[in-house]
Amino acid sequence: MVRIGLIGTLEQSLPHVEILKKVPGVEIAGFYNPIKDSVTNSQTNGFIREFNSFDAFIPSVDAIDFVCKSQNCYDVAQQALKKTKHLFISTSILKNRQQAHQLINLANEANVTLMVERPVRYHAALNAILPQIKNLRLIEIHNQFSDENEDTHESIFRAIMTDIEIIHTVLQANVKNVKACGIKMVNGNPDVINIRLEFDNACVANLNC
Repeated sequence: MVRIGLIGTLEQSLPHVEILKKVPGVEIAGFYNPIKDSVTNSQTNGFIREFNSFDAFIPSVDAIDFVCKSQNCYDVAQQALKKTKHLFISTSILKNRQQAHQLINLANEANVTLMVERPVRYHAALNAILPQIKNLRLIEIHNQFSDENEDTHESIFRAIMTDIEIIHTVLQANVKNVKACGIKMVNGNPDVINIRLEFDNACVANLNC
């Protein structure tokens, strides 16, 4: 029996709980919300236990489902790996690739499983059209961001990861070459980012931010 706990609010946890209840060999330990200033519904009505602290939560679980999508949960993920817990996370809790590598290294040191959800791969509309997509040779993806968004860099990182996941799902091919560049025209950071991915099936993908 695997004891699974959830990180996030009650509202975020309930859809996952409904799915986990159908999985054999799973016991739902409860949920813990590390973001204290978020609005949560503490009236669980005995349906699912709410833990008031991480220290009380962590001994009660073998694996953790991060239903929380906030980057504030990254530190909690690090702590959980150091406590040798298996994790299921969303890429939205990551700010950059350094954080991704850090979690991978911690999971390897702890000899636990670190799984990342891939919602694009299971998107109903995308899966419906996949049989009609054949022999692609060029893919163009454009993203535009405003400096008014204080989390622009994190948004770009998440957008590019999503773009790459879409491309991989559609092509099912291996990358043989990567070229990337950033151009500074106005700001101290790159204003234009271009990534060119070349695949072993002769397709080329251009990603622009």
